Amino acid sequence: MRRAARFATHAPPLIPLSRALGRFWRCYFGHLLAVLNGTELEQTAPASEAAPASGAQAGSELSHLSEEERKAYADSGLPPPRPPAQRRFPAASKLQTTGELKAVQMLAFVKEAAAMVCSAETTTVMNAAAEQAGSRGAATELLQSQLELMESHGFDRRFGCKQLEGNRVMQRFPRDAALLTAIRNFQMACQQATQP
Repeated sequence: MRRAARFATHAPPLIPLSRALGRFWRCYFGHLLAVLNGTELEQTAPASEAAPASGAQAGSELSHLSEEERKAYADSGLPPPRPPAQRRFPAASKLQTTGELKAVQMLAFVKEAAAMVCSAETTTVMNAAAEQAGSRGAATELLQSQLELMESHGFDRRFGCKQLEGNRVMQRFPRDAALLTAIRNFQMACQQATQP
C-alpha cells in the first residue's frame, strides 16, 4: 500500500478525475480482453460519448491499408495501425509474424509499456483523446499506443497479442518470475496511473 501511494504521487492521472473512471476502465479492459481473447469489439460508441469519425474520415484514416489488411484487422478485433505520421512509436522496419517470442523480448516490451503508460506524454495524449471522444477515445488511444510500442519492438500487433496471452505465457514460462512479475507490474501501472 505504501508503494502504491508513493507511485501515485509521481504519476499524474491519465484522464481527468471528472471523467467516470469506472466507464474508462470497463471500456479499456473490454478492448484489451477482446484483443487477448480474439473476440470482436463492440464498434458503436455509447450515446453519452462523442460520435465516431464519419465514414469519409474513417476511410481516409485507413487509406494506407489494403482491403485485405482492413478485413484482417476487422476479423482480429484489433484496431488497425495508424498511418506512420500519426503513430506515437514508429514500427520496426521488419515485424515478426511467426514463430515464438522469447521471454527476453516479452520482458523488454512489458517493462517499457509499463513506463510508457505512466509517462507525462501518455497523460497528455490520453487527456486529449478523452476530450475528443470521452472514455472510449482514451481507452482506444491507450490500447493503440501499446500496440504501436509493440510494433516498435519488432513484432506485429496481432502476433504479439497472441504471444502475450496470459495462459500462453504461463504455459511457456511458468517459472520465469521476472517476466510474470513484470506483467503484473504493467497491469498495476495501468490501474494506478488513473488514481489521484
